[in-house]
Amino acid sequence: MKKTKKVKIVDNLMETIDDFFNGTENHRTDEEFIKLCSRIQGKEVEVIYVSGDAFEVHDNNYWLPNCCFTEIN
Repeated sequence: MKKTKKVKIVDNLMETIDDFFNGTENHRTDEEFIKLCSRIQGKEVEVIYVSGDAFEVHDNNYWLPNCCFTEIN
C-alpha cells in the first residue's frame, strides 16, 4: 500500500538537491526537473511514498530526498 503525506518543500530546492547529489545528477540542465522545482519549491504539497522513497504526487519521475522537505503534522 502506498502512503501519502503533506510536506513543505524547501525554498531552495535546486540548491538542496544539487548539494545532496554533489552536482553529479545534472538537475540544473534537466528541463523536467526545472519545471518541477518552479512548481513545488517553497510550497506545501503531498508526497507519495513508494518502497520508502518520496515522490511528489503529480510527478513520479523524481525521488525527493528527506533533505528536500519537512513533514507537516
